[in-house]
Amino acid sequence: MADGWKDFVAGTVGGFAGKLLDYPLDTVKVLLQTQNVSAGSGASVGTVAGEVPVVYRGAWHCLTHTFRTKGVKGLYKGLSSPLLGSMAENAVLFLTFGYFKRLLGEVPGEKDLSLTELSLAGAGAGGVVAFVLTPVELVKCRLQVQNSASSSAGFRAYKGPVDVVVQTL
Repeated sequence: MADGWKDFVAGTVGGFAGKLLDYPLDTVKVLLQTQNVSAGSGASVGTVAGEVPVVYRGAWHCLTHTFRTKGVKGLYKGLSSPLLGSMAENAVLFLTFGYFKRLLGEVPGEKDLSLTELSLAGAGAGGVVAFVLTPVELVKCRLQVQNSASSSAGFRAYKGPVDVVVQTL
């Protein structure tokens, strides 16, 4: 298998595995960042219409509350877009990093690159991958917050990742 394909496949598999592991914690982070804190610090936890919006006391409370009320599915809501995006992001990152290393003269088993050359290859790959990462993150965040965000805050309801793209454009 050509080096480029090896890099691409390794990045794809790495992106898949990494996203499955980190997504629940990312969901907790986004829920904490977007919760309605205007209710005050003494607000009670409630999910019934007409009650005070959920105000998480911290990351652990947010994680356990989301798991109790929505199950595992609630921690992985909106995963499809970021999963595909992470696979694409890491595939592009690995592929372009390998490309830049070869461009700078690396020959496996014969010539290794200096730290400066490796840094340049990494910077080039990071610059390219930003064009994949940024739109994926936008879709992911919009899907994660739609159920926790107040309708008065201007958030729209989305049917899925494609609907986010259509409504955003």
